[in-house]
Amino acid sequence: LYDLSGKPIYESSPGSLDRPDQIRMQIEKLLGTGQPVLIPRDHGPSNISWQVPFLFSIRIGAEVKGAMLLEMDFGYFLNLIQSIDIGRTGTITVQYDLGEEVARFESGGLVIGNSPVNRIFPGPIPNDSGFGVFSHSDFGNCYMAYLRVHNYPFAITIGIGQDEFLSDFNQYRNRLFWILVLLTSLGLSGIVLLLKMIDRNQ
Repeated sequence: LYDLSGKPIYESSPGSLDRPDQIRMQIEKLLGTGQPVLIPRDHGPSNISWQVPFLFSIRIGAEVKGAMLLEMDFGYFLNLIQSIDIGRTGTITVQYDLGEEVARFESGGLVIGNSPVNRIFPGPIPNDSGFGVFSHSDFGNCYMAYLRVHNYPFAITIGIGQDEFLSDFNQYRNRLFWILVLLTSLGLSGIVLLLKMIDRNQ
């Protein structure tokens, strides 16, 4: 916990923060935007890559009285979703309100930080929820759904490559196409044989 000057009031891990000037800068940013601030990872209390620090304002009524630094442990996030089969091109991400990616779960595991799909929104996340087709540098077009987290500056996105999403349908369509080709060929062969038999009888 900090006052508005950046002076620490309480720390759950004493001595973990030795950059009061950096915290002061982030508090000024917090006061300017009125939104929680994503702290650069090298300025956070720990060096653990899957713990992401955020700075939240402390208010009494409408007045901001201080700030609270919290670390989100995405190890719990990984435990929650690791049994979900998201496919080769599937991704589940936590996006910051301004469109910056905080963490991403994909077939290879948990990725913290920037990625090929960071800033999928050109600015602030437009609505509370939505669905669309977005471009991915590796997989081409992707279907993506997103949902904002109530009272927090985050959105959860779930995406999958268009080709993989439609693969079962495309396989079914191709199988159906070849069945129809076979049936059509048999039908035409039967008509040709019938015409030959009629010709022979005449």
